[in-house]
Amino acid sequence: MLTKITGSIDAKTAGGNIDAELLPIDGTKSSLSTAAGNVHLALPSDAKVTVEATLRMQGGGRHSGGTYTIHSDFEAAASTIDDKSEHMGMDIVRNVYKLNGGGDVITVSTMNGNIVIKKIAK
Repeated sequence: MLTKITGSIDAKTAGGNIDAELLPIDGTKSSLSTAAGNVHLALPSDAKVTVEATLRMQGGGRHSGGTYTIHSDFEAAASTIDDKSEHMGMDIVRNVYKLNGGGDVITVSTMNGNIVIKKIAK
């Protein structure tokens, strides 16, 4: 697990989980992406950021009985679901979270995995 990362992070894996605790600062962008695995991101409750979470599901997505989800302790400002017909057989779920009014962007993405965004006390 990547803990107490101050500033920004760019974490990528072709297969595997990403677990990170991020303490973002103004003027930084972060990205956490895996092609096959779960992404767990922990953020302070007072962080002023925008989290863009994208979950791609192929063959076992929500619409076909799978269990992949985006779960967040923060309320989503927007949520969309694109079905398989337009995306080469994949369901795509996109949620946007504007923490404390939003701010610098943190992108989080996975295919056939879960995304969990946790609130941590600062």
